[in-house]
Amino acid sequence: MNKKLFTFGIALILIFGLDTITYAYTERETEIIEFANEFVKSTLSDFSKEDELDWDAVDNEKLKQFIHDKREIGKLKQELSKRNWELVEYRSSHGDLKTIEDGLYDVTIDWVVKFLDGGQESTTVSRYRLIIEDRDGKLFVKAAMANDLSSVPLMGLLDKMQRFDYPLEYQLEENSVIPYDLGKVKDDLMDTYKELGYDVLTDVKVYLNGELKDEMKNYIRDSRTFIPLRQMFEILKLSATFDLDTEDIIISTGDYKPHIIMTLYSSRLRDINGDVKEMDVKPFVYEDEKYVPLRYIAEAFEYNIRWDEDTFSVYIEK
Repeated sequence: MNKKLFTFGIALILIFGLDTITYAYTERETEIIEFANEFVKSTLSDFSKEDELDWDAVDNEKLKQFIHDKREIGKLKQELSKRNWELVEYRSSHGDLKTIEDGLYDVTIDWVVKFLDGGQESTTVSRYRLIIEDRDGKLFVKAAMANDLSSVPLMGLLDKMQRFDYPLEYQLEENSVIPYDLGKVKDDLMDTYKELGYDVLTDVKVYLNGELKDEMKNYIRDSRTFIPLRQMFEILKLSATFDLDTEDIIISTGDYKPHIIMTLYSSRLRDINGDVKEMDVKPFVYEDEKYVPLRYIAEAFEYNIRWDEDTFSVYIEK
């Protein structure tokens, strides 16, 4: 070997360090990175489909729970925003593998994702970390973590910024507790969307004179409770007709005597004398169901109405 070249090479190592030397993965290590990437796409990412989930590759019950919870949050976020996420394309911008011990690997993958968010094209970068075991030639995921759209509420922003391994640790440790409360995460998420002005479709209990009459998905829009028109009539024993030409909803008492008139997507509330009251909300249609503001109808029929924020309950009394 040329003595000058050898001396120059040693000098580079001394100056820049051994870490700067590019490591070439073995064929098996490359297969492990590819396996991790496919697992993210089919099972761990926000865009994986139910029929794609590779549960056979998951060798940890707590990891299965995390994936389930993560998907619950993803579905809730899409439900609250009324926007579906649809994967357009992705590319793995970086894959890194470290050997923990013989047959056990720590793999980190960065994804650049282009997706449709309610029809609008968006791009995001997400990081995934997986602990993978090579057992008798078959690969299993022992633990995994993600910082994508659905994982962030489970991690909390502070932990996302400072500790990417947050839920990864509890998956690997014995007798450790889940580091988040799924119910609280969902409640906090709904509160956030309400504060941002989004409609929230959630379980609302409706009581009439102290008796529970309804517990189903109702809308919270502009801090008002909307319930399906048919449900309103079952609770208050009212009847209604709908004029297709004018989109008027004519609400009557049990004897079919007209009482008030609402119009879809209008804030005007008219009574039988023609007097008009301006509401601060408008009736609307969602998935072929007409939703009306509970408070205005109840008060028009001389009911008192009260909202309990803590229990998401409406109390109607006369």
